[in-house]
Amino acid sequence: MTCKKQGNHLGYIQKAVATIKDKNKPLNPATVMSDGMIECSNGGESYVISGAEAVAAFRGLTSNLSSQPEWRGKFSEKYISTELRKILAGLSTGTPASLNPRLEEFIKFLQEFKGICELVMPIQGLKLEVEAFHLGGITFRSADQIQLDQLSERAKKTIQTLKCSDEDKEYWRDHSREVIEDRLGAFDALAFSETVAEVNQARISSSQSIGMALSVLKFLTPYTQDLPEYVGLGLPGEFAMAAYSSIVFSEDGSFNTDFPLAGRYLPFKIDDQFLQRHGDALESLSEIIVSRSRSEIEERILVAIQWAGRAHSDSQPQQQVLSLMTALECLLNPTNGKPLRIGVSESAVLLVGSEGLEERLKLFHFLGSMYDVRSKIIHGGSAEPSDSDIANLQQVVGAVIMRVVGIRHKYATRKALEAHLERARIGAKADL
Repeated sequence: MTCKKQGNHLGYIQKAVATIKDKNKPLNPATVMSDGMIECSNGGESYVISGAEAVAAFRGLTSNLSSQPEWRGKFSEKYISTELRKILAGLSTGTPASLNPRLEEFIKFLQEFKGICELVMPIQGLKLEVEAFHLGGITFRSADQIQLDQLSERAKKTIQTLKCSDEDKEYWRDHSREVIEDRLGAFDALAFSETVAEVNQARISSSQSIGMALSVLKFLTPYTQDLPEYVGLGLPGEFAMAAYSSIVFSEDGSFNTDFPLAGRYLPFKIDDQFLQRHGDALESLSEIIVSRSRSEIEERILVAIQWAGRAHSDSQPQQQVLSLMTALECLLNPTNGKPLRIGVSESAVLLVGSEGLEERLKLFHFLGSMYDVRSKIIHGGSAEPSDSDIANLQQVVGAVIMRVVGIRHKYATRKALEAHLERARIGAKADL
């Protein structure tokens, strides 16, 4: 038996595994020996690799498979890696085996996979006064007893089909009861998301989709909730992260607690009036979220909404300014050589400014002043934006985002939008 150097073995395996359809270079593990070494053959040439080398070779294949566009949303790297290791373990029987047919069978399984998973995620701070609310492929329902009972029944039916002992089934019944009643039932609402994917990837993909839908609601907060207090809307853990308590111990033995970041959190309310006022905006934003072929400008819209939503759920005015100005720059970033401060301000005025020259100049100078605040914050200077500044900036950013949403089919990229705005600048008539 002829043995090659280890590095060449590994390189050959990586190449062969990554190109399993190349029949001219099959990788044939002939025998797995008692010490874990794998004897392989390539034509008349034989060599030996270790199990560790084979596992390392599978890492490249895992990344390759999980990056395929048609599988990326269905399978996590963890899932693919686990299945590939099972294939490798199947070769350790000590009998001759061919790796390629097993891999091809696995890839066929990936190609034909149609399994549907539904994620149920608890939501904090969402008060539903309607039976159900749909946004971006996600359905939101109140976490009332009716919903909890329905989930419990689904869990019971699923557990009954498990191939395990009655004792194990009883354990899973108790566990599901605890999860549904004590954990899900402690929240205000439930989000339901269906996706074609294995369990791990379904949890990842659905959590991202739910997070995006919540970002839209956070983005809409200052335009829908006539409340001075902060709205505590988010996934489990977000509310706790946004608020913290501090304790001051005095020399006399007393102490004082405070919640400097939290403020007073109130729920985000969805009722018939909300749906009537914002139905068109929600429909457009839902269309973007669920699209499988988003344009560049649509991707930028979603990123801008996330930054704006982050600003609306933050209680630090400096952070709010940074987030809101970042949201603007996601959509407006002129490449005409002008300073960013001037270019973005001009673009925003052209998009959402009123007809009157004085009002447009006021908006231009206001955005310029917010850029000055942003620069001071970034460079460590002192800046204290007022509540009215934040409120005005929220309105401007929201208006720009929704304006771009309305014209996204006409200008599919930021470059195309900026080219149009540049023509508008040049074509504008001076009022002399």
